[in-house]
Amino acid sequence: MVIGSFLNVVALRTISSKKFYHGRSECMHCKSTINWFDNIPILSFVLLRGKCRSCKRSISIQYPLVEFITGAIFIFVFTQNMESQHLVIFLIISAILVLISVIDTLVKSIYQSHLFILLALAIIFRSFIDPMNDFKDLFYGPLAFGGFLAVLRWVGGKIYKREAMGIGDVKLAVVLGFMLSLKLAVLAQYTSFISSSIVGVYLIVSNSKSEKILPFAPFLSFGTMMAYFYGQQIFSFVVQFLGLYLRASWSSWRPLETYKTFREASETILRGCGTL
Repeated sequence: MVIGSFLNVVALRTISSKKFYHGRSECMHCKSTINWFDNIPILSFVLLRGKCRSCKRSISIQYPLVEFITGAIFIFVFTQNMESQHLVIFLIISAILVLISVIDTLVKSIYQSHLFILLALAIIFRSFIDPMNDFKDLFYGPLAFGGFLAVLRWVGGKIYKREAMGIGDVKLAVVLGFMLSLKLAVLAQYTSFISSSIVGVYLIVSNSKSEKILPFAPFLSFGTMMAYFYGQQIFSFVVQFLGLYLRASWSSWRPLETYKTFREASETILRGCGTL
C-alpha cells in the first residue's frame, strides 16, 4: 500500500511535468503540505473522511483505490511461489504497470520513458524465467500481442474514420509481449478484450457518466498477469468450452428446420415492410 501511495505521487507529478522527488506531498486544492500522519495509505483517507485537513475539500478516491489495488497485486504475486530473483523483477514490473495504468486512466496517455523501462525489465524477466534456445522465440509474443492490436487499430481507423485505438496501447502490448510465449500472448490478448468488454457493457447498462473512451492499459496489464499465472488453466477452459459448444451445436443442428425457420422469419420481415 505504501508503494501504491508512492505511485500516486509519481503519476500526478509525471502528468504535471515535475520530478517525482520534488518536495513533499501537498493538497491538490489549497497546496498546503500534507503531514506525515495524513499520508498513511488508506487509513488516513478513512480518518479524514476523504477531506483535506486544511481546506476540507474532497480528496480523490483515486488515492485509496490505487493504494488498495497495488497492495492486492503485491500480495497476489507474493503468493505465486516465484523464485526470489523472479519475484523482485515481477514486483517492479507490476508497480510500473500500475503507474502506466493510473496515468492512462487520468490523461489517456502512455509515456515512452515508462515503456523503455518496462521493456528492459520484460526482456530480463523472460531471459531468467524462460531461457530460449532460439533468439527469434523472443519476438513471437510481441508480434502476436502488439501485431494484432496494430492491425485492429488500422482497420478501426479505416472503418470509423478516426483513431480507433491509441498508439500507446499498441506499444504497451508489444512490450508486454516480450514477457510471454506465443500461446500466452494470444491468451493475454483475449483476456484483455473480454475484461474491457465486460466493463464497457456495465458502464453502458448502468448509464454511467464516465468518459466513453476506456483506458486500455489497465486491461492489457490485467490480461498479461492472468495469462502469465493462469494461462494453462484459461487455455484448457477455452478448449473445453469450445469443444462442448461445437459438439452440442452439431448434434442439435437440423438443416431442414434451420432453413424453414430462416424462411419464415424472412417472410415475416418482408410482410412488415410491405414487400409481400
